[in-house]
Amino acid sequence: MSENESLLFWWPVDDGYTTVSDDKERVGQQAQPVPPQEPVTFLDIEIAQPRVEQIQEILRAVEGVERINFWLEGAQKSGIFSALKACSSLKELGVYDDDDGLMVEHFEEISEISSLRKVHVGYANLSKEKFAPLAEMKHLEAFFLEESDGVDADIVRLLPRMQGLRELFLEINDWMVEEVVLSIESLSQLQSLSFDYSGEAHDLSFEGGLSFLRKMRGLQTLSLRSYLLDAAQMADIARCESIEHLTLDSCDWKKGTLEGCATMPNLRRLQVVFFDPEQPVDWLFLEPMQALTEFSFEGTEISKTLSRVLPQLRGLQRLELTGAMDEKDKEKLLAALPSTVTTVLEITKKGTAVWIKGLVQWGTSFAVGVGGGTLLYRFGMLTEGWMFGLFLVAVVAGAVAEAYFTE
Repeated sequence: MSENESLLFWWPVDDGYTTVSDDKERVGQQAQPVPPQEPVTFLDIEIAQPRVEQIQEILRAVEGVERINFWLEGAQKSGIFSALKACSSLKELGVYDDDDGLMVEHFEEISEISSLRKVHVGYANLSKEKFAPLAEMKHLEAFFLEESDGVDADIVRLLPRMQGLRELFLEINDWMVEEVVLSIESLSQLQSLSFDYSGEAHDLSFEGGLSFLRKMRGLQTLSLRSYLLDAAQMADIARCESIEHLTLDSCDWKKGTLEGCATMPNLRRLQVVFFDPEQPVDWLFLEPMQALTEFSFEGTEISKTLSRVLPQLRGLQRLELTGAMDEKDKEKLLAALPSTVTTVLEITKKGTAVWIKGLVQWGTSFAVGVGGGTLLYRFGMLTEGWMFGLFLVAVVAGAVAEAYFTE
């Protein structure tokens, strides 16, 4: 096979999504060297060092694709992103490369794709020089900076140039925090803002809190991950009255902090993810929030108070719960919820139930074993065969008792 010829392997299309690579092992054994016949809207290109000819061949096979992710390795040839200019349907592009294989020229190529509205960059060595072409994209509406452990903090100073942005996601490291506060204030046009702290020693907390949110009159979605939240910062969030969707993921807060959500006049969707049950929360604060249409909770345990309050939210349309919960409380919750509520539940039985089951099974097995052993001993029938049979009887009796008493 000549250098200009290529053999591409395609994963079967699933709901408009597929993956293509020149390495079958990288894609999977189900991949075939046959272009997809179904429409493709989302495509992952897993070619370590793609050639322009390969990109052109791929684009001919996925006419109408809206999002493409590149998963790259090592030094890259120029022109691979310029080839995307021929794809007028392309709205979203993701570029992921941890090997420092992209040059300033590559980002200049990306900036010239006029159809793009969203760009994702997952890159360990993104410098100010490489980011500068992206900051000049006037037509860019959303930017996602992911996996940014090695990112130069100077790139954050370029954010004020991106006045067309409506959505911003930043994975922040220790040396970016101060620059973020100074730069975010000028992006008052944002509609969606997400901060994800990637440090190892402690969680994210901006000096001066979240007071800059007061200037974002059009902000509708706010997401915080690994953030240290106190009552003052919660008040800053509440003062941004335009917020309709709030996500708190793996955050820490002091007593009474989360309850501040009740003061947010336009909050419609609330998501609490990876909740620590040791953090004090009085879920009764949800009662007056009748405008809440979606509530999502993911934790280790779902409290009785929370399960009792949720049916009182008459405006609720969607409920997502993940965690441990008593079976009776689950049944009561489902019975009390209006029939119009869509529920997505991943409920497990509480840990105490596991201990109870174990105790019942062990106790029954012990009683049968000891009682039967004593009886057989008195009649002189305790042989090895009888001992094995008695063991099986004890195990079965324990399992039956577990099922009967703990369900």
